[in-house]
Amino acid sequence: MVKKTKTILIIILTPVVLFLLYMLLLFFSLYRGFGIPRELADSNGEDGLQSLPCDPASSVELSGSPDEPNFVTNGSDLYLHVKKDCNASTFPDGFNAFINPKVSVYIGNFETPPMYDYDKSTIINATKKMILDKGKYSAIFQLLPGSYWLRLSTDCKAILYSCEKGGVSDPNPVWR
Repeated sequence: MVKKTKTILIIILTPVVLFLLYMLLLFFSLYRGFGIPRELADSNGEDGLQSLPCDPASSVELSGSPDEPNFVTNGSDLYLHVKKDCNASTFPDGFNAFINPKVSVYIGNFETPPMYDYDKSTIINATKKMILDKGKYSAIFQLLPGSYWLRLSTDCKAILYSCEKGGVSDPNPVWR
């Protein structure tokens, strides 16, 4: 009788334990974002800054339009802020932007346009790659002076800041 009870418990508990393990794995995969390319997984080693260390002297709001340069920099220190309100992923194999708090950021020189590598699930031709939590600021980074494009893994708005006047600007300002 004891052996029969033990066998029945094993038969009943095995699917329950497997289901719980599956749910735990699913939760962690959605929370940590296994959809982020492995090359970016440890790119900056931090979740981002809560605020800027200075009052920004110049900034530009970016949407990631592929048709024109997104911004121009003079080589000064830069900070990137990704807004919290994002839509679904813009990558073909993307991940759920509403669940994943992280955004993959790709920045490249305008002379070499971005290209999506389907085999590696990443954008190539980027000179700067990082992962940033939505709503936070990136760590300080620099780019050589010039025109650049910016692509995000989600359909978010981003703002690029510089503590230096003229450090970053819109290549096509709208004059009123």
